[in-house]
Amino acid sequence: MGSDEDGVSLQRLKKQPQCVESQQPRIPEETALKDATTPASASVVRVYSRRWLMLALYLGVITLNSVPYMQYTVVGDILSQYYGVSKNNLEWMTMVSSATAALFIFPAAWVLDKYGLRVSVLVGAAGTAAGIWLKTLGCRADGYWLAMSGQALVAIATLFVVSSAPTRMAAVWFPPSEVSGAVGGSYLVIMLGIAVGCGIAPLSVNEKVPEETYYGLLTANVGLGVVATLLLVAVIFLFQDKPPLPPSPSQAAKASPASAAASNALTFFRSLWRIMRDPHFVILLFACALFSSTLIGFSVLMDRTVVFFFPDNKTDTGYIGMFMTLGGIVGIILIGFLVSYTRLYKEWAVLIYTFALLGAIAYSVSVSKSDSIYYVYASAIMLGFFMPCFYVPGLALAVELTYPEPEGNPTAIINWLIQPTALLVKMGYTLLFEEVSPDIAHIVQCSLLVIGLVCITCVPKKYKRREAERLAHQEATKDVNGGPGPEEGMLTVVD
Repeated sequence: MGSDEDGVSLQRLKKQPQCVESQQPRIPEETALKDATTPASASVVRVYSRRWLMLALYLGVITLNSVPYMQYTVVGDILSQYYGVSKNNLEWMTMVSSATAALFIFPAAWVLDKYGLRVSVLVGAAGTAAGIWLKTLGCRADGYWLAMSGQALVAIATLFVVSSAPTRMAAVWFPPSEVSGAVGGSYLVIMLGIAVGCGIAPLSVNEKVPEETYYGLLTANVGLGVVATLLLVAVIFLFQDKPPLPPSPSQAAKASPASAAASNALTFFRSLWRIMRDPHFVILLFACALFSSTLIGFSVLMDRTVVFFFPDNKTDTGYIGMFMTLGGIVGIILIGFLVSYTRLYKEWAVLIYTFALLGAIAYSVSVSKSDSIYYVYASAIMLGFFMPCFYVPGLALAVELTYPEPEGNPTAIINWLIQPTALLVKMGYTLLFEEVSPDIAHIVQCSLLVIGLVCITCVPKKYKRREAERLAHQEATKDVNGGPGPEEGMLTVVD
């Protein structure tokens, strides 16, 4: 076969799909043609084109799962009157996610660790569909508890597809150069789902005509339920647990018989215990918890805050929430690309944390001191731009610090601590807002972010997974060429 000047060659292997190989030292053909069922070694890695189909299905599930998150709370003032409940009860439509996570996040992470990605995504897709249909039954004015039950079921499903799975999905299917982008894509579509929920919320309610609110909620939820059901069928028939061969040396090492034996000998909870004994991870853990819980507080209580200062703009909160999350989508695309390109996780985490703090200050000042709702829109977009971006380098840094522990385990611990912290912050924010003053409530929120910024600055740069990949590739290329190889791993795309 011929080859191009840049070293890229095309080969058609007998009884094998067509392959495109990058310009790297070549593995002997007898090694490259190992059967896909043979246990992988650190010197045999493959990147399959089907990873994009797996990612598309996974992203579809978590997008739909995210739509209900703020769908009702961004128009909480109107829906609390419609359902005949207090604003606090209506805000629990979102905070139920924190309550369920505190109870079920570790069982969900255990399912991912024990049964794999396919089972976890299947449970998440099924729970999302069931929860949305249950919310459909709660569209009547006396259906608050049915709607809340559906919201809780969707929140439980979230734990199987969002809390631990993004890093596992990226690591299992994607090469090191694409892992950050795949994780970023996961959080991008989470924000897209939230934006959709915020956008359809004001279109679904009418403060003066309850019947229109009923039909608006019914139409929105039936549409979401149909899409969720179709997506569940697609996951059942198309989604795969993992590729036949791993996409990176670090995953190949985990797939080795020695690694499998070690994994069988150590329980899931012993892995969590080892992670929690790492002081650097603990510092990162508190930084993530303070960041997420504080910004969740701003989001959940947005309706309460905006309506307090702008009582004539009740439906604007839905659009503010939508533009905030759209800003987050742009932020994730940009920051995800930069993090994936540079792989400087600690540096980006500190930078994003700093700008998120500035965004929180700008939002607090604009909502309480300005006389125009458009200043609130602008500051909310700034805050939203940086809110979700932190998870891209933050979770990648957690995986690096705790390697070779399963990727979903440090993520599960971080997401678990966020939940009770978010509940406490939300209750504290509400108490200060109502009993003291909105300004004091905002000052406390921003002060928590300052503490978190100090914590994230103290986390050291320890890229254990990246170092393991470099060493594994060097060893592999030594075996092939009898000498040291380049730092980047050899990857083959199999259609």
